[in-house]
Amino acid sequence: MKQEWLGTDDIQRWGRISVEDFVRDFEELNRLVLLLGCLEDWLVLEKWDREYLIGVSGDIRFTVGPVDYFQYADSAKEERPLYLFDLSFTDKLPSLCMDYEGA
Repeated sequence: MKQEWLGTDDIQRWGRISVEDFVRDFEELNRLVLLLGCLEDWLVLEKWDREYLIGVSGDIRFTVGPVDYFQYADSAKEERPLYLFDLSFTDKLPSLCMDYEGA
C-alpha cells in the first residue's frame, strides 16, 4: 500500500442509516462508506451457530465448490477462506429469513 494512502482518511462513517438513504447516498453513487454499529442488535450473531444451522437445514446441503460447506469450514486453513454465498438461500430455508430485521 502506498504510504500517501495511509495518511488520507476521506471515507465517511455512518451509523444507523436507512436502506433508502444508503442506496441514494452511497450505492447509487458508488461511494465508499463505513457502516458503524450495524450488527450490534442482530440476534443471529448468538443464534446462528453450527448446531442451530445444521438443525434447521436438515437434509439441505450448501456447498463451496465440490465440498460440503461445513466440511470445508472445519478444515479451512486459508488466510482468506471462502464464505457461503448462495443466491437461493432464502428459497432453500425460508424460516431463516425471519431472522433478518424487517423480514
